[in-house]
Amino acid sequence: MTATHIAQESGGERVVFADGEPCLRPPSRPPAGALAACASVISPGTELRRLRNSVHGEPQPAGYMNITSGPVTGELLLVPAPHGAWVQPNHPRALTVPAGTSLALLAAARFQLIAALGLSHDTFTTPSTALVAGSGPVALGCCLELLRRGTENLTLLTDRSDVPFARDLGAQPTRSVPAGSARVVIDVTGRIEPGLAAVAPGGTFGLLGTPDPDSVVSTLHVHRQSVAIIGMHELSGYDHDTYQRQYSAVLAWLTSAFGGDLPDRWCDRLCEDQLVDYYRHLAEGGPGRGTRPITIVEWAR
Repeated sequence: MTATHIAQESGGERVVFADGEPCLRPPSRPPAGALAACASVISPGTELRRLRNSVHGEPQPAGYMNITSGPVTGELLLVPAPHGAWVQPNHPRALTVPAGTSLALLAAARFQLIAALGLSHDTFTTPSTALVAGSGPVALGCCLELLRRGTENLTLLTDRSDVPFARDLGAQPTRSVPAGSARVVIDVTGRIEPGLAAVAPGGTFGLLGTPDPDSVVSTLHVHRQSVAIIGMHELSGYDHDTYQRQYSAVLAWLTSAFGGDLPDRWCDRLCEDQLVDYYRHLAEGGPGRGTRPITIVEWAR
């Protein structure tokens, strides 16, 4: 969706990246009929790219997972709009979430949706064993979706020494794996080289995370190893009804399999006055805050 369309359907964004720095703006009153944001979900990789692009480019709003309460039934709306922005209740890409759903469940299901759509590629077959390269929120969502589809053995390829959600999911973190040892590898980091090197001859390499634009794939290696590379962008072939059905199915499974307070262990909560420090730490190479993969911002009203 273009910036023009977003501007027509939302406004009053609270965080803007300009000259490589985050800027927190004061809240603005929504126009008549618009809905104020109550929370946002941070997507670190996407937002870090925007922050860096603002160094030599135009200012950019932060975020695209914005949450508000529906106007009548109390259901929540999850909208691809900038952090803290007001939104129109008829936003064409809003996902509806049942009233009473916790923010932690809502957020975890949103990251799982990325994998649910990406792994639905016609040429992908769910494996019994898989290697996921990464340990952030998209990696969490990928692991959850693989478990939902029946994968039994999960390994996380990550530099982090502690990945608490791996214990919850029965996944095994590791800093390295032998080259050519994994039949199915799904990369969510954008740094594709370690994951691609791990794919076994005749194996599958899924690109669920956005690859670094400077990444170079050796077609000779792919050819000689007979590796199948699958692009897994969540918006490829976007259809809103399918998008909503997939999200509802994922949320229902997640609620049944990991309901209660477990998803809260995967989430950090921020107040708006903590955001500038969060983004500066992220830009310096830090993981954000702690080892929890999901970060939720709650907006004062």
